[in-house]
Amino acid sequence: MNPIAYGQAMRQRVARWLGLPVCVGIGASKTLAKLVNHVAKQDPTGPGVYDFGAQAPAIHDAQLAALDIGAVWGIGPRWAAQLHQRGLHTARDLRDADPKTLRQAFGVVLERIVWELRGVACLPLDTLPTPKQQIIA
Repeated sequence: MNPIAYGQAMRQRVARWLGLPVCVGIGASKTLAKLVNHVAKQDPTGPGVYDFGAQAPAIHDAQLAALDIGAVWGIGPRWAAQLHQRGLHTARDLRDADPKTLRQAFGVVLERIVWELRGVACLPLDTLPTPKQQIIA
């Protein structure tokens, strides 16, 4: 099954079982999938399923250029302000920034976000819930 069809099936199943409207973002990395999901939510008349990899690179650039750096998953208000001071304002700016320089200034987490925006998966997908811990006295 192709990713778009799988995403549509997921949307229909959630709507049928829970009655909740959902959008699905598909990307080469967790961060890209979350960004594309954000784009899908901004378009209420759209199909609700967006595959970042199925689009032309020019469309990727346009979508990333339209997103404020604060919309990137993992970038909080404090980092966003510091990145704005460095001249990084959009998700595209962050993707195109030097990851080693950002690692020196902000740490490995921001470096991973840059690589994720470039389509390199650095963050694992959580497929199973973590087991609950019990303390028995």
